[in-house]
Amino acid sequence: MKICHITSVHSRYDTRIFVKECVSLAKAGYDVTFLIAEDIDHFPDALEEMIACGPEKRKDMGAKARAFAEEHYDWDNLALELSSTLSNIFNINRKHSEDFYE
Repeated sequence: MKICHITSVHSRYDTRIFVKECVSLAKAGYDVTFLIAEDIDHFPDALEEMIACGPEKRKDMGAKARAFAEEHYDWDNLALELSSTLSNIFNINRKHSEDFYE
């Protein structure tokens, strides 16, 4: 089944819709396309351009977007990144605490 999620409210940097909905649907086996209309005045032109580029180009764009999403927004990768960040924060705080009490 193909799903196209179109939003005119969320920016491209707001990952909530992308991660929570689109990635989850893709992992469940759906063919998902996510369109962001940040500039609502130009969105119809961009949509027409995407439709006109043909099915092979759209398929290629979708494959690249999915690979990017799986690499950057996979929950396991995000958890590792968060763990690393927290570890660095705790190590910095520990170092400052040790310096303070010396």
